[in-house]
Amino acid sequence: MPSSRSDNRDHNSSASIGFEAKLWLAADKLRSNMDPAEYKHVVLGLIFLKYISDSFEEHHAKLIESKEISMDGHAGLEFTGESDQASFKSRVYLFGNRVHQIGVAVFKGKDDAANVDRFFGSFSFTKS
Repeated sequence: MPSSRSDNRDHNSSASIGFEAKLWLAADKLRSNMDPAEYKHVVLGLIFLKYISDSFEEHHAKLIESKEISMDGHAGLEFTGESDQASFKSRVYLFGNRVHQIGVAVFKGKDDAANVDRFFGSFSFTKS
């Protein structure tokens, strides 16, 4: 069985070890009994997700407003957000044990408030 880097370290003295050693201890705990050759796929995937998250952080929409709403007696939430390119509105409803979401985006510089309201107004819950 492959040895881990932390085998020679005192696990109770985490205050005296450096940042890199703490990372190795955390990785060993996450890896558990998994072979390091297999674990590298998990770690590389996590590193890629972190890279993507950091790269596109400036493109995230900012939440402007949220409020409680209802449709046909079913509770819901409306979220309004915006980014540099567009404004967004999303409505989320709980119907039975299912969640339904309706969303729309409008590019900056366009005033489609009437169309957005008409779009959201065109939905209703039906009984089957």
